[in-house]
Amino acid sequence: MPLIALFFAALVSTRATLRTEARRNELGLRLGLWATGYRSICSRSGTSGAWIEPSGRLQVVGGKGEVHEDVARRIVATDEALRSWAEEESREGDAEGVLVHHGWIRMANASVVHARGWRKTPDAAWATAAEITATCIESGVLPPDEPMWVGLEDDSEVRFEDTVAAFVGRILGRAAEERAYASWMRETEKIT
Repeated sequence: MPLIALFFAALVSTRATLRTEARRNELGLRLGLWATGYRSICSRSGTSGAWIEPSGRLQVVGGKGEVHEDVARRIVATDEALRSWAEEESREGDAEGVLVHHGWIRMANASVVHARGWRKTPDAAWATAAEITATCIESGVLPPDEPMWVGLEDDSEVRFEDTVAAFVGRILGRAAEERAYASWMRETEKIT
């Protein structure tokens, strides 16, 4: 391979790594700030963690007593396209369903998500969900062998999707899954 091709391949790889690290730092910061509140998205008992936009942007559900439906109603009410679609489809009372239908992911916590479907939900949204789950594993809060539940609108039942680490691997790749396991091991060794 010519030297110039190797240089550009290394440059692209470095930029991708830096973007991923910056994104993970941003998510970690938001999770860390939220974790200091009344509950954490990493908690397996959490029920109203966040909405993930189709673009991958995270919207934490976190006001005292606030739940997914409150945030969904606010989003649909302020977005003309979503509001119009809900009216046309007679789904005004189902703000959560409107968002999920349009590619949003409802994340109860890092091990429970609800989405429209694997292919009907944008990759950027799935990547954010997997990055959040990986961050929770790497922080030592969420065991990598915890069951992962993925509810899909285009499926009649909630699907069991192996473990949280396998979910990370499916979305972000095997290296991310292995990194999550290794980080979890380091974090849990600090505790014992």
